[in-house]
Amino acid sequence: MDDFEKISFMPFKPDREVPRKRIIVNVLNIVDTELAGAAMFTKNLLSIWLKDESSSEEVTILCSSSINASEVLELPKKSNIHIKLINSNNFLSRILYEQIVLPFVIRSFDIYFSPTQIIPFLGTIVSPRTKLVITIHDMIPFFVKNKYNFLRTQYVKFISKWTGVFADDVIVVSQNTLNDVLSLTKIPVSKLHIVYNFLTSEFQPNNFNDKCFFLCISTIEPGKNLEKTLMGYKRFLEKYRLHKYRFYWIGKIGWGYSGSDLNEKIVTLGLQNHFYLMGYVDEMKKQDMLRNCTATIYLSHYEGFGIPVLEGLIYNKPALVSRSSSLPEVIGEAGVLCDNQDIERIADAMYELITNLESYRLRIPQQVKKFDKDLQIQKFLKVIGVNQ
Repeated sequence: MDDFEKISFMPFKPDREVPRKRIIVNVLNIVDTELAGAAMFTKNLLSIWLKDESSSEEVTILCSSSINASEVLELPKKSNIHIKLINSNNFLSRILYEQIVLPFVIRSFDIYFSPTQIIPFLGTIVSPRTKLVITIHDMIPFFVKNKYNFLRTQYVKFISKWTGVFADDVIVVSQNTLNDVLSLTKIPVSKLHIVYNFLTSEFQPNNFNDKCFFLCISTIEPGKNLEKTLMGYKRFLEKYRLHKYRFYWIGKIGWGYSGSDLNEKIVTLGLQNHFYLMGYVDEMKKQDMLRNCTATIYLSHYEGFGIPVLEGLIYNKPALVSRSSSLPEVIGEAGVLCDNQDIERIADAMYELITNLESYRLRIPQQVKKFDKDLQIQKFLKVIGVNQ
């Protein structure tokens, strides 16, 4: 028997099965069911990633015992997904767990991922083989004063500046955030990767409903520029006599305001029959208002991304946004930019938006493609080192 025959009759040996990667995801920052900002990013990311049938990694979700994570984050029931409840329902207990206990917990995992900027610092020493991936949504403490109390501000500034230095890779949610990170930290650009916010809802290009009202979706706090928004809207009504246009603001009252303060501002400006604070509403109500509004308004001082603007685009609604931070990046040419401190320009921009509504709508489909969920998930999986 020659060499060829010997080889052809050798028994076949299958390749050794590649072990599943073990991933631990830290979502301890989510402590209630009213999601916004980073929590919304977390929900959308996990729900799309883990529902994919090709997703076979062993994933452990670290979450607060104060929520039903499966429901709040819409996690699928799969044998490779595990939920670990942690009793860390206040800020201090969470820090202690993340910095004292978690560094040793992650030793059993290949990848640690946080959809916020939290890293277990000691883990870089006691768990050197675990890849550490974090997310920086914005650098708000450096741009918006008094968002947190003094101690929390110093803590958030510290982790914003230093966690990325110790992480293996850092996800940022916009080019603007990437630029801010580079200007304020020592994180090398090679570690930074843009994964845009995205939504799980499908784009509705045939939605042309217009019930003549503007819509803002945001927690009400000083950084959201409520006062100038109110005054700009009042000037719009006075200047253009278009009193049929109402203004609705969806979102709970956050720091810096009380319900009575807000009502007084509205009454003082004579807008009580035109401007309405809706408070926090459920998803069905929010979608209904997005479906029927004329356009969205978002004149915030600083945003790492600006999810409400994208929510409007998904429902075929252009937006009026501030000419600052990430908002021009999100709206592109599918809306109007303006100086959010100039009341006259805000009024004129509102008029520009409604008089050229159709031309702005025509630009929405191309802008929405930029935030395609499948594209962003693939970028995310590449960053954390999971090939699908």
